[in-house]
Amino acid sequence: MSCCEPPAPEGAEKVIGRLQFAGDGLCNSVRPITFKSGGFCFPSTPTDPRYVAAAPGMQPLLAEVDEFTTMDTCCNSPDPFSTKASLDVAWTPKLNAYLAQYGLVAQLHAFWTYNGQSSAPMMHMLLYALDDAAAASEMQRMEEASKKAASKSGSKKAPPQQTMS
Repeated sequence: MSCCEPPAPEGAEKVIGRLQFAGDGLCNSVRPITFKSGGFCFPSTPTDPRYVAAAPGMQPLLAEVDEFTTMDTCCNSPDPFSTKASLDVAWTPKLNAYLAQYGLVAQLHAFWTYNGQSSAPMMHMLLYALDDAAAASEMQRMEEASKKAASKSGSKKAPPQQTMS
């Protein structure tokens, strides 16, 4: 874990891999937007046997990411921060229910990168191994909280961001 990554979900051990939020095209901003790995400028595809077994069944879930994606009005590129909020309401719990069958759990992490000259927003899907009962309990708690939040909002989209005045 780096200084800027969130802590692992309770009971999860280490990050076994990551996927990057991206689309197609030169700037990875052309729809459909999903999570990718391998290839130019993306994290290496996870090699953990649990991920290899889970990956084929993840494809339909990854195809859903685009419908939750918010495009930035300034540059018409994906906005990782508002998209993460939307995904965490309805999509991430569904993904984690699937991954739990393989002893895995995921969480999304939106952040800024800076190379000394420019900055860009990004989002990674961090994949963890679930190796004890505490992790399964924590995932159940997260799923129940997400369902409760979704039922209160009546929508699969997160509410718009508020500005402080």
